[in-house]
Amino acid sequence: MVDLEQLSAINISLLTERRRVRFFSVFFSLMPKKKIKLLDTVALVDDLPERKLKRGEVGTVVEILAPDVFEVEFCDDDGRTYAELALRAEQLIALDNQALKVVA
Repeated sequence: MVDLEQLSAINISLLTERRRVRFFSVFFSLMPKKKIKLLDTVALVDDLPERKLKRGEVGTVVEILAPDVFEVEFCDDDGRTYAELALRAEQLIALDNQALKVVA
């Protein structure tokens, strides 16, 4: 089980791109899979270069299109949507809505 208190001490924004990719690879492999539901916060498991989305980007499930297929909306810090697309469950991981404390 991932200890979220230990992870909260990591300032992800300071990690290099390579280290960020490694971090998310380990992080996602350690997280237990939970069933994805409407309005869940989810993260991409892999890069989607054709949509200019990177592994670890966080979005919200806005519609269930079929079993294990979800419409996911990705927004910037101002709430503007920059991507919305259908994704399969294996492309996503559901996140807890607990805020991680980022230490500068």
